[in-house]
Order: sequence, then C-alpha cells, then structure tokens
Amino acid sequence: MPIDEDVNKLVDKIAKDNISGANTLTRKAIEALILQIKKSSDNFIRDVENVFKLLLKSQPSMAPLIKGTGTIMYEILANFNKIPLGELKVRAIKKGEKFLEESDNAIKRIIEFFNGIIKTNSTIMTHSMSKTVFEILKYNKDKILRIIMTESRPQLEGVSLAKILTGKIPITLIVDSAIGYFIKNSKINLILVGADSILADGSVINKIGTYPLALLAHENKVPFFVAAESSKFNLKSHFGLEVKIEEKPSNEILSEKIPGIQPKNVYFDITPSYLITSIISEIGIFSPDQFIQKITSELQVDWLKKYLI
Repeated sequence: MPIDEDVNKLVDKIAKDNISGANTLTRKAIEALILQIKKSSDNFIRDVENVFKLLLKSQPSMAPLIKGTGTIMYEILANFNKIPLGELKVRAIKKGEKFLEESDNAIKRIIEFFNGIIKTNSTIMTHSMSKTVFEILKYNKDKILRIIMTESRPQLEGVSLAKILTGKIPITLIVDSAIGYFIKNSKINLILVGADSILADGSVINKIGTYPLALLAHENKVPFFVAAESSKFNLKSHFGLEVKIEEKPSNEILSEKIPGIQPKNVYFDITPSYLITSIISEIGIFSPDQFIQKITSELQVDWLKKYLI
C-alpha cells in the first residue's frame, strides 16, 4: 500500500508546525512512523522508508527527530527478512516507545544537574519554547525570584511558555529587541535556553534571537546555559554535511504584500560554542567541546548517512 493518508496528514502537520519544540515534534514524528509501521504489509520496507525520508525533510533543524525515527528505522533494516514481519513490527514499535521513555528520563536527569547550578532567589532569562526549559523552570519555581522571558517573534513561543507558567513563577515578558536593556539592568543570574540541534563543532541551533542573546550575555558576563538532551546532537553535521537554516512563510511577519519589500522569515540561528558556558544534558554538565567528545566517542550511525544527503 502507498503511504497511509492519516500518516501523510501527520507528516504535513509536523512540517507546518512553527511553534512546538524539538521534543514535541520528535514525539509526533515517532507516532507517525509507528502508524505507518502498523498499517504497512506488502511493501513494508518501501512504505516505511518513504515516511522516514519525509519526516527527515519535515523539520531538518530538529536533531532528535532524526535520532528518534532513525532508531526505529535501524531496527527494521537490521532485522528485515530475518524474523517474521509481525515480530519485526513489534520490535520496531518498542524501539520508538523506548526512545520516548528515555527522552522523558533524560529531562529528569537534566533537572537534577541544573539543581546544582541554580541558587535561591535567582532571576533567569529565557527565549522561545522548550519542553526541557519549561520542566526545569517548573521544578525550580520555589528558587526562582523572576523569569524574564522574550516574546519570541514571529509565532510568540515565549508568550506561550509564559502562559503555561502563569501563577507558578513571577514573569516579566519583554519584546525581543529589549534583551540588551534587561541583561544590563536586571541583575540576571543566568540565561537558560533549549536547543533544536547541537552541531559537531559545539555550536547550537535554536530559535532566531538566541545568538544575539548569547552575545549580550558574553558582553555582560552573564552565564549562558543550554539545556538539551544528547539526542539533540546533529548527525548531519557529524557527517560533514551542510545543515541549512530554514526560512518559514513570510506572511508570519508581514501579512500584506507591499511592492519593494521582501520579508525574510529566518527561523533559527547558530550560537558559536565560545559563547556557551555549559551544555546541560542527561550525561552531565560539560563545555561544548567536552560534550561533543562524549557524544561522538560512542556513535555508530554510518548507515544513516545516505538518508541525510
């Protein structure tokens, strides 16, 4: 059978989702791939592989989406024609479920490591929407004096994060362009952001605006932490392949067409490793260079390269 219609709809929604963070999109991608696995039979490998390829293209900046769906795909490729199809489906689905379970456990470990950093009555600045950052802030609500949160245009992910934290922690919501003023005048203890990808040189891809935030933190000697699971390591960069920064629909920033004006809606930027104090992941708190050394020492992903070219 061709790609299931319901699966196609899920993939399309993932590709058009400009608000959810990498964790949420990875979960949705795994659910889409599992649905195709359940429905495929006669052309099992072809159908599942096609969905896998579509998912890789749907959100190319989201490293854990590659890792999560790749975990399932590897299980299928390694065991196809070696065991009955029904058993293979069960094993592949369990791999996906295990990845999601490990992701939840990873966030718990990241929270534990962050507890060794945060001090009572801290003022923290953050940017955009991150499930990991949300869980950290929620868990440490009694230690946080105030969160200074950017609105994160154009889709206002920061506003969304502020809304779900309302009533738990005092929040100051600011426009993105005010970050310099507040870093200089608000006695911020640390800046905490998530990541969509961590590249092979230790730099971080995250929502547009993260790079200038890190620059201003560096200039004003404010610690800049990235909280991210190790699955955020970008395998395309590991293979030396180009990692493109995506643009989204221009009507998100200018709804009307005006002659002579061309809106550019770049969604992500790259923060160099030298601006990052530490990366906090489930494997510990490390400098970007140390993090990369830890991750790459155990990688076995050569099979995946052909899908990423």
